[in-house]
Amino acid sequence: MPEAARRISPLALPEAYRLPARPDGTETAVMDAHRQATFLLGADLRLIERGMNLQLAILSDSRPVPYRTAAFAALTMPWSRAYALERDAVALALEGAYGSCAPLLRDAAEAIAVQTELKRTRFAGAEAWLAGVGEPDEERHGSLLPGFAIDVSAAETGEGELARVLRAASMAAGMAPSANLLQVASDSNRQRIAVTFGERAFHLGWAEITFGWLLALIGTQLELATGLTDVLNITPDRAAECVAWRTEAAGRLGRGERCRFEEAPIQGAAAGDWIVHNFRRGGSGSPRRIVLRA
Repeated sequence: MPEAARRISPLALPEAYRLPARPDGTETAVMDAHRQATFLLGADLRLIERGMNLQLAILSDSRPVPYRTAAFAALTMPWSRAYALERDAVALALEGAYGSCAPLLRDAAEAIAVQTELKRTRFAGAEAWLAGVGEPDEERHGSLLPGFAIDVSAAETGEGELARVLRAASMAAGMAPSANLLQVASDSNRQRIAVTFGERAFHLGWAEITFGWLLALIGTQLELATGLTDVLNITPDRAAECVAWRTEAAGRLGRGERCRFEEAPIQGAAAGDWIVHNFRRGGSGSPRRIVLRA
């Protein structure tokens, strides 16, 4: 294969990440969702903004030629997808579209799981995989984008923060009847079934859940990146910034009053329950505990 085909081009990066501005000229509910989120969860949002920019800073530090390796290219492809999914989830959550965030963050978790597996295998096979890019497929008269088998099952079944977010977001994104009730009929009770349709009103519980998943995923990404000193240019100052960020995020996620998902296994059953703690629409509402049964 010609040497030129193995060249890794400089990584194209956004200049910076900025939180979405308040939407104008749209539904009142959407504007109110943005207003309440920035007021009640401003600390979460500022931390998310810093974490997104820390990702860009690490990648910017790693743009020089010595870091443009096959491992770098293999890593940054799923990383780019995770970053974009996180970015879009923030924008949707700030407009009250919480139901659309769970699929995005489930996929972001999977993209980070791919990176975790690449790190575990020390990027075995990455160079051979990229060597096939652009080769002609004579039978189909096209240029080849080859596959590369990556097993992320350990991330899905593990005990770490990434695995917990992946399972919770997958449950919330799925079409299980209990997930449907939580997403669009959570105000239902023994007297009535109250279904909403395409609602985009502010919901403190869903906002805390969504921003919590974002903080956990960004923290996992930063921890993963700072451990790849043979692939990325991780300066001591940047590593210290990431540690400080993750410490602050852990403090936000550890607040007892925060809305969150908890797995509750059932003895002898393949699938357990999920408990949603502190579920409420607004800051003045009474927190509820909801049990989701498969």
